[in-house]
Amino acid sequence: ALTAKAFELVVKLTQELVTMDTDDAEALAIQAWADVRGGDASEDELKTALVKVERAVNLDRTNAAAVFHRGLLQKRLNNVFPAFRDFARAVQLDPSHTEAEREVRLFAMRAKKGSGEHKLAVDVLEKLEKSSK
Repeated sequence: ALTAKAFELVVKLTQELVTMDTDDAEALAIQAWADVRGGDASEDELKTALVKVERAVNLDRTNAAAVFHRGLLQKRLNNVFPAFRDFARAVQLDPSHTEAEREVRLFAMRAKKGSGEHKLAVDVLEKLEKSSK
């Protein structure tokens, strides 16, 4: 449903999960992302969703989906380095998380081209590359 951008359905389904377990970090994070229609919302709505996802991450710091969705919100809010940090952490938590890996690779390409804030993470990217070998 999330891939199909059926955001209302996603909110409904995740609410059922949250009703069963109020500390379901993944459901809370996905619900927050669906609430902002996959990032197509106002800055205020994105900031509100970020607070919700922060709670989800704090409930379970090892939940790759929650960390990844926080990264998506950070990216939408143009918080470049926190977004990169979250994407890299999501890959670290779940090496098969292809969407997070794609975001890290995009960031790496921009960093290597020397564009703006991306230079800040060059050292982090080098460490990630070394640790993955």
